[in-house]
Amino acid sequence: LLVDMAAIVIRMQQQQNREREIAAKKVKEDAAFAKDVLMRFNRSKSKTLNYEELRAWLKSVAHSQTTICTAHARKELDAVFPGSSSALSTLNINSQQSIPSQQEEIDSHTVRDDEVDWVIMMAINKNDGTTVQISEGNKLVNLKETELQPSQFGGALQAWLSYVHNKGTLKRVMKKYGTNDQGQMERSHIKSMLKDLSCGREPEESEVDSVMDEARAMPHSNGISGPELIKVLSLWYIKDLEKEELARSVQVADG
Repeated sequence: LLVDMAAIVIRMQQQQNREREIAAKKVKEDAAFAKDVLMRFNRSKSKTLNYEELRAWLKSVAHSQTTICTAHARKELDAVFPGSSSALSTLNINSQQSIPSQQEEIDSHTVRDDEVDWVIMMAINKNDGTTVQISEGNKLVNLKETELQPSQFGGALQAWLSYVHNKGTLKRVMKKYGTNDQGQMERSHIKSMLKDLSCGREPEESEVDSVMDEARAMPHSNGISGPELIKVLSLWYIKDLEKEELARSVQVADG
């Protein structure tokens, strides 16, 4: 018995050592990654990335990407937004990549303000698990004055890649349901999409408002941008699962 206990203690110590080694390796890799990003894009030498430095980094990342298979792209999406890939499949959007025109190539490497804003919000939320306070009293925080910390680079990159690799499919969703002059999906467009996601069930007005409010990176926006659409899909998929689970529980209770 004593021999068995000693063996268990040794295995536990070995496991703890392996976990410490893995953690130490990750810290070292994260530090090297952050150092590389700062060396290449931190022109202001502030040891953080300002708004335009972040935009330059995101553009470089997008430019360096090659086409990946749909399954891998959807896996990346679900890692950040659970259920979003299933929602896209339900909408039956053709994900086959066509040969892009020169203008589409240029557009794919242009990083808009709403995309930078979204990455900032995702990076900050990913870093500490809390919801970002984007207003102080009645005044909205200006994200263009935000400095992204090295500890937030990993979350920013993960969110950006999940978007970039699925950008074509998201564009097709927006084209199918419509957008306003700013290229955003408005309430009527989102409602129509949610109806299709729920196999024809008309979503309640409060449900549409709730999903849109939660998905928006910035509250002053009336519509949903391309990056924000991912969260709409994820939120609605999860809500539908919860409704199905509740319905099954009621059915079991009644049975």
